[in-house]
Parts: sequence; structure tokens; C-alpha cells
Amino acid sequence: WADGISFHDSICRLNGRMGVAIAGASHVTVSRVTFDRIAISVLDIEPYMADGGATYVAFTDNIINGYGASPTYTPWVFEGSAYGMTTTIVSNVSIARNTINIGPTKSINTGTTAGLTIKARTSRWKNFYVVDNVSKVAGAGPTMYFEHADGITVSGNTQALTSGSLAWTSDTTGVTIR
Repeated sequence: WADGISFHDSICRLNGRMGVAIAGASHVTVSRVTFDRIAISVLDIEPYMADGGATYVAFTDNIINGYGASPTYTPWVFEGSAYGMTTTIVSNVSIARNTINIGPTKSINTGTTAGLTIKARTSRWKNFYVVDNVSKVAGAGPTMYFEHADGITVSGNTQALTSGSLAWTSDTTGVTIR
């Protein structure tokens, strides 16, 4: 695994896939980056091997000006998936104080036009914090999905909803939503 990664005070614009993708890393900080018209998701934790994962990831104080420009995939601000692998380790992920000015491009794969979209639906990942983010883009809920995860805190976020709830959980423990 890579360790001690810092990506900050930069602009990530018009990329061909993700803004930041993590397959195996620890102590990763992404801070004060402007993400502009990202092709799919802004932050993706996607271990593609059984020994992959991510621990101690901080995605904080960023500005998001559009994502989901590719009509082929479902876009998210944060996407976490492991394609059925049950041995990956993902824990202590903080998504905090980010501002979403422009949400996902509407396509057949876009579930909502809301700005703050989160997907953590894998096997027993733990300790996710989604705190004090501000979306200036309204949309239908739920905008956050947590499944097979333990220790979820969703607090202090601003996300206007046109319908539905903010978060959906299944087979998830230790959930706090405020």
C-alpha cells in the first residue's frame, strides 16, 4: 500500500475517469482541491485485489464544480466498492467541509441530480464520517447509501431534497444521522 499521500491546493479538471482513485493506500489527504467536470466520481475507493483497501482517508475542504460527465457510469462524490471481495480493508474515511456547486450531469445512470452523493456498499467497511458538507444542488433522495458498513456518522450536511430521505442504510451498524 502507498502511505502518506497528500493532494492539496490544486485543480483537477476534465479528467477521463475519477478525480482521485484509491486501490490500496493509508493516510491519504485530499484537501483544498477544485474538482471541475469530472468524468465519473470525484473520490473513488475501489480496491481491485483482495488485499487492497484504504485507511485514514481525509477528503476535506474541496470545491466540486460538476461530476458524472460520462453518461456510461453512475456518478458519486464518493464511491466505494470492492466487487464482491470480502477481504479488503477500508476504514476511517472522512468526507468533510466540501462544497458542491455543480452536481452530476443528468444521464440514464444518474440516480439523482442532488450534489452530495455517497455510496459505500461493500462488505464490512467501517468508520465513515460525512460531516459539514454543503451542496448547492437540490435533488431527490436518498443521496447517500451505506450497506454492510459499521460506524456511520452523517452530521451537519446541507443537501436540499426534492423528495425522499437523505440516507439509506442496510445491514449497517453504529449509524448516527443528524
